[in-house]
Amino acid sequence: MTRVMYDAAYTGWQTLQLTVPNPVMLGYGTTWTGPQIATIPSTTIKIPIDTDGSHASTTVVADVEGGMITTASVAASWINARNALPGGYAVNRPTLYMAVSGSYYKGAGSDVITPLASTYGLVVGTDYDLWLADATGTLPGSPIVTNGVACVATQYRNYTQNGASYDTNVVWDSTWNPGNIGSVKMKKMGLAGTGVTRWAGTGSAGLHKMGLSGTGTTISRGGSFDGS
Repeated sequence: MTRVMYDAAYTGWQTLQLTVPNPVMLGYGTTWTGPQIATIPSTTIKIPIDTDGSHASTTVVADVEGGMITTASVAASWINARNALPGGYAVNRPTLYMAVSGSYYKGAGSDVITPLASTYGLVVGTDYDLWLADATGTLPGSPIVTNGVACVATQYRNYTQNGASYDTNVVWDSTWNPGNIGSVKMKKMGLAGTGVTRWAGTGSAGLHKMGLSGTGTTISRGGSFDGS
């Protein structure tokens, strides 16, 4: 069962909420002000993202791209700190966001993934997960595989392709439930056990936001929606 989500800066959230006024999940970060965070519906699961690697205890996704986290050493420290929290990897599922065409993906000039394994002993799918951006503009038929492990999510449409300041993603892994932030909110919402996948937003110069509307097998965002 797949899920479709969005990511956007705060300005993107302002645009997106016209279509999805009450998303199930929303990521936010330190660049958001208190009044901005207050615009997020109280029923929405709020999950923050780390853009510099120094907030592992309060974030579930780390943004690996230019101007954010750019080295394997910082990424490794963030992953280890997340996994040191109660429940370890199985509960916290530290996840790195990066673009497959960017400088930090496996085989690129500033490859982060290879030294994570060779230098720091961190293995994708065992110690951390990958959320990969590959803006083809078309919903992909399967996840991207890295070192034999499928990514948990793919960002397949960017803000340019959407014609608005948000991106569109598909979540492949229905068991990917990073951290305890979402589970607490899920219980309060009465959604635990309904098949709703918790999801984390990402942050960049603003902060990216993930939105899901609806529960169960079919997800809707106020109109036609890819996902099953």
